[in-house]
Amino acid sequence: MMIPANTAAAVITAYITALSNRQWDQLPSYFTPNATWWVAGNPARVAHAGQTTAASHLPLLPTIADKFDSYKFDIVNLVGRPGDVMIEGMVTGTGPADLVYINNITMSFKLDSANKIVDLREYPVHSEITWLLEYLKEHGL
Repeated sequence: MMIPANTAAAVITAYITALSNRQWDQLPSYFTPNATWWVAGNPARVAHAGQTTAASHLPLLPTIADKFDSYKFDIVNLVGRPGDVMIEGMVTGTGPADLVYINNITMSFKLDSANKIVDLREYPVHSEITWLLEYLKEHGL
């Protein structure tokens, strides 16, 4: 996928690449200090739904992704303009053993004039996340 350099789309593509490569220490640099992170869903029914800060959400990412032997986050579709980018992504995790996890996630990003993320809105398929969390718990992972 050819993305013009120095655009909001290029920044989000670089962020997703770092996420896919599990470069956890690099992820905070893509966000402003007060960035928000919202996950679709009713917080009374889905523990990880609702709004929080990026600073408090980012440390949760390795707790799941690092459970897999192989993990990647691919951008399937992307639309962007200065300050706004929306992606449709596919998260794939395999292993340990025969575990296979694929989840399609749509994410909307708002960026400031320095192309730092100020707001991320995430629309995952919760039933797949719930299944994964139950599997990991049942298998002591």
